[in-house]
Order: sequence, then structure tokens, then C-alpha cells
Amino acid sequence: MASAPPPFANAPLTGAARVWGTIALSAATFMNVLDSSIANVSLPAIAGDLGVSPNQGAWVVTSFGVANAKMGRPSYRAAARG
Repeated sequence: MASAPPPFANAPLTGAARVWGTIALSAATFMNVLDSSIANVSLPAIAGDLGVSPNQGAWVVTSFGVANAKMGRPSYRAAARG
């Protein structure tokens, strides 16, 4: 027997709350992309100052990207509990 899907715990956003939610999500995504871009552009200068090769410095950007990706699901779960 097929059971009905469970109802949403919270109703979807409507009106002004939906607009502000979309703006907040868009701003957060933009800041994440901007932050990653700044890290990539500044990598040669940082690597030179620390005396490491750009290949070794690339691990910093890779680690930063992995950390951001790993925080996606916990952030979603925290927001869904709302």
C-alpha cells in the first residue's frame, strides 16, 4: 500500500517573506562566489609571501571549497528546523 507523503511542517513562504528570502539567498550565493574568486585571485600573492609554490597554495583554495560544500547540507537542515 502506498501512503500519502507527509505534509510540510512549515507552509511555503509567500508575499514579502518570499521576496526577502529570495534576496537573502541570492546575496549569500553571491558572497560565496565572490569569496572564492578573491581567494583564487590572491593565491599567487599569498603563495609568494609564504614562500610556497602556487601548486602548494592551491590546496588552500581546494580546502576552502570543500569546507563550503560540506556546510551545505547541515545549513539546509538547520534552516528546515526553523
